Amino acid sequence: MDAFISGCCKGERCFCGEPAARKVEEVIFDDDPIQHRHPLTRYVCAGHFAQIMGPAGARSVGQEDTVEIVTGDPRFPMVCNETAELIEVAVERLGLDVGVAVCLVAQVAADYARSEYGNAYLVKLAGVVTARGSMPLPEAVPASDGEG
Repeated sequence: MDAFISGCCKGERCFCGEPAARKVEEVIFDDDPIQHRHPLTRYVCAGHFAQIMGPAGARSVGQEDTVEIVTGDPRFPMVCNETAELIEVAVERLGLDVGVAVCLVAQVAADYARSEYGNAYLVKLAGVVTARGSMPLPEAVPASDGEG
């Protein structure tokens, strides 16, 4: 079933340019020094609504909580280690700056994903990247050398 989108969102756009799926509104609490004002509002797309509201909000607009799914995957440490090794190769062997190497990996990942899922997926991917900023850095997991 498609997620419900109110008629008030018709023709409106999120700040990212995508069609609006929800309108969010500030709550003016009793202790607000300016009680007689209109609450701030914003139209947002499904991806940004999911970012703001978390898993329940994501489900209400027909999206999964991509951060939880990705980081909950048991293969996540292995993929992270392989990606980190790729970045190390770019830095140590090719002499690239860390920022340049990370940007190249991000561009390749984005292009790979959008070739599979389309351009709209990039909004979800940006949400995952942005959400990482509020999370603690993961602990380093030693890579297996294949010997047991």
